[in-house]
Amino acid sequence: MSKVSPRSGKTASELEEPGPSKHPKKPKNAKGYNLGKGAKKRMTKAAKHKSGPKKR
Repeated sequence: MSKVSPRSGKTASELEEPGPSKHPKKPKNAKGYNLGKGAKKRMTKAAKHKSGPKKR
C-alpha cells in the first residue's frame, strides 16, 4: 500500500519519479544532507554579523 502525500495527493512512487524538467544534479552540486531551520538561521546570523573589514 502506497502512502498518499497530504499536500499533493500523489502517491509516494509518483513523487519519486522525476518530471520532465528534472535532471540529475552534477556531483559538485549534489548534497546528502538537509539543514534544519535553526541551523540555517544560525548560519545567516553568523554571516551577517561576522567581523571583517569595516566599511567607511
